[in-house]
Amino acid sequence: MNEMLKIVLAEDQPAVRRGIRGLLEDEPDFEITGEAENGAEAVEVTDRLKPDILVTDIRMPYLDGIQVTEIVARSCPSCRVIILSMYGGKSYVEAAVRAGACGYVLKKFSADGLPEAIRTVGAGGSYFRYLNT
Repeated sequence: MNEMLKIVLAEDQPAVRRGIRGLLEDEPDFEITGEAENGAEAVEVTDRLKPDILVTDIRMPYLDGIQVTEIVARSCPSCRVIILSMYGGKSYVEAAVRAGACGYVLKKFSADGLPEAIRTVGAGGSYFRYLNT
């Protein structure tokens, strides 16, 4: 078995965060080490826990996912960021890439796409699954 990937989840909607946690907890090579309910907390938790992967929503209070990605890319360069979003437009994805995201997954694809994205990004690759609009 591969090494465990330590993951922090940042999502402002508790029910969605629980759903993502439930999806990822079923994966034997994933460990959810922390959660955040807003962008500022995502930066703090990531800085403190130094996970392998931060999965962050693009729209959150205080700091959005793009701002969180920019900060985490500087403050915790070993942590790779995956944006989870309802928004599939090209401009969102381009902003995420510019900020330093290694992955972008639409929430509608999260059941299959998110575990695959985490493994791909955790292995040093990139993963983008969105609607090209």
